[in-house]
Formats: sequence, structure tokens, C-alpha cells
Amino acid sequence: MLLATLQKRYAFRSETVERLVAFWTEHRQVSEDTSPQSLSWRYAFPLWMTEKLLETRSPDEVAALYHAMNTPAPVTLRVNTMKITREALQEKLRSEGIEVRKGYLSPDALYCEERRNVMQTEVFKQGLFEIQDEGSQIISRLLNPKPGQKVLDACAGGGGKTLHLATLMRGQGKVFAFEKYEKRFGNIRERIRRSGLQNIELVRPEQFEQFEKRFGGKLDAILIDAPCTGSGTVRRNPDLKLRLTKEALQKMVQVQLEVLSRYAPLLKEGGTAVYATCSIFEDENERVVETFLNRYASFKLISPEEQLKASQTTKELAALIARVQQAPYLKLLPHQDETDGFFAAVLIKT
Repeated sequence: MLLATLQKRYAFRSETVERLVAFWTEHRQVSEDTSPQSLSWRYAFPLWMTEKLLETRSPDEVAALYHAMNTPAPVTLRVNTMKITREALQEKLRSEGIEVRKGYLSPDALYCEERRNVMQTEVFKQGLFEIQDEGSQIISRLLNPKPGQKVLDACAGGGGKTLHLATLMRGQGKVFAFEKYEKRFGNIRERIRRSGLQNIELVRPEQFEQFEKRFGGKLDAILIDAPCTGSGTVRRNPDLKLRLTKEALQKMVQVQLEVLSRYAPLLKEGGTAVYATCSIFEDENERVVETFLNRYASFKLISPEEQLKASQTTKELAALIARVQQAPYLKLLPHQDETDGFFAAVLIKT
């Protein structure tokens, strides 16, 4: 419409109009072009990343994914169900002027309708919730830890999933939180204190060898939230687009295989491991799991549907189960699920 108006109204075609017409024509062509170069230029993602994603996705899906990843992530809360119900927390937040809505996938999730500093609220200081992406909450539920079990969070980081696992176990049993680089624990001790949970034990790097000797082959469940490129979190970390490289991706794949091979064997027979990343690249996800299974005959893959059905069923989880029917892996994506990009595989030690 704009192009036609310019051409009709300014028949004399001044130099300015000529430039506008040329720009609009080029822009329209680029918008319709689904080549890797066009998609990268339009959404400001590196060309190598676009080419990699187009190996397994259609141009339309990559465009939808990029659009969602260029949209700022919402503030998502996880209710501390050891202290309060989701409905009661909704009311308390409203009393502090914060409107929230329930999540679609996790029965513990609340989305803030506006971006607010919820960490200044009284309910946060009381430990009634944590800030945690809804997809991250699903990863914890996929492990399906039971009260009284011995569970290892092998790459605990700041402890978001550690806290959720301990909550799902209703404070009974033990969650061992290990982080190879202790500084990544951050303020985990303060988070544990605020939560009121008593069933979390931190394992320092220098303690892990002794931990292996004591619990090797005895753990009921292990969460391996592996180091990754973080490509599924670009909407929270836009500068990642500038820092990600093909070389970094390939190095990370080797690290992930080493991590999975190191921790999964600590399970007892019949134990469950969940290998998870916040990456959207198959190299870090399916390919790592396939390589691991080819090397370790004592492990088998089970569907996320089977695992989720074994957990406490809610209408949110029922909807997720319906979506992942017969799929070998769990995949969550921002343009489909309003979450960060996540991948998870459920492994059983036979």
C-alpha cells in the first residue's frame, strides 16, 4: 500500500522518493525471503545458528522461534507448596498490587501480568515463592522424585531445581545438590533458608569423590541439568546471540557427554535419570543421548509421557501429557509453550 501510494502520488519520482521506493521494495523482498541470510538479517541472529536450525526445522518454524526469542520473557513464579497453595498466593500477591495468572503447564506456576520487582514483596521474603521459568519447573516434575528417596541434583547451579525437587518430595528424604564450580551456587544457602526446607544437603567439589564412594549405585534419581549453550534462554539474555559460536557448541557437546557419563552410573538399578538442557540445538540434546545409549547398554530411554503419568496428575500436566504422547523426548519452545527452550530425556538404569 505504501509503495503504491508513493509511486502514484509522486509521479515525478524525486531522489528521496526513489530511495524510499527502493528501500521498501528491498524490505518487502527480504520479508518474503526464507533463506538463512534473510532470516538471520530480519531477526538479528547469527547466520551459522540459522543454518544449524534449518537442518531440522522449516523456515516458518525458525521465524516463529526467532520472533518469540526476541520477545522479553515474562516473570514466572513457582509456588512453594510446602507453605502455601497457588490460589492463596494469588490473593496475597494481589493484596500487594501484583496481578498474576496461572501457568499452562506447571501446576505450581504463576505469571506476573506486568514486570514488577517481586523480590521486594513480603510474600517473597517469607519464602512463599521462587522466580523460576515454567519450563524449568516441568524438568523437575519429569524426574518425579518421591518422599524418602535419595536424589542427586548433579549440576545444581543456583539451586532453583534443587528447591523444587525437595518440595516435590514434601521435605522427606534427601536432595544432594552438587556443583562442580562452587561459585555457581550463588545465594543457594539463603534460598534454602527462606524456603524452610530441611532435606537439602550441599556437596562441595572437594567432597564429591567421597560422595561417589558412599552413594555410587545407591541413588534413586538423578537430575543432570547439563552445562549448555543456553540457546533456549536468548529472550532473557539477548547478548547470547553475539557470544554463541559453532566452536563453542561443539566443545559443549563433549562436556555434556562427559557429564552424563559421569553421573548417570551413580543410579541404583531401576533408578531414574533426567538429562536436561536449556538448548534448542539437537547436537546438545538428542545426539548426546543417542551417543550415551550406544555406549551404555545398562540404560534405556522411556517416554516423557510415561514418566509424567506416574507423577501427580493435574489438568496442566494432563494437557502436557496429551501433547507429548509417544514422543521420545520432552521439548519446550518459547513460540509454542511460552517458556524458555528446554529439552529433557528420561533414562532408566536396568
